[in-house]
Amino acid sequence: TIFVVKKGEVEVLHTVGGDALASMEWIRAGDVLGIRALFPPYRYLSTARSLTDGTLLEIDIVKLRELFPQDSKLAVSILENSSRSILGRIASLRGRL
Repeated sequence: TIFVVKKGEVEVLHTVGGDALASMEWIRAGDVLGIRALFPPYRYLSTARSLTDGTLLEIDIVKLRELFPQDSKLAVSILENSSRSILGRIASLRGRL
């Protein structure tokens, strides 16, 4: 499952050294949570915490990927947007390091 944040802000936490959780990124309205599940090995595990009241749109990633061979425009659009989002997040993380 991936989630589109329709409203609100979500903090994504990852395990860093043992059991400690560290805040790694913030997902805002219009962003996708779990976007890495679109790419092999099709797994993504994180802890998310809502920072504000919000609304999420849940998307079954397996069913979405099954649509890609049937609709190449959909596949290209989602993959282009996903790539831009991932590159933006990498740049943001680099800036905080």
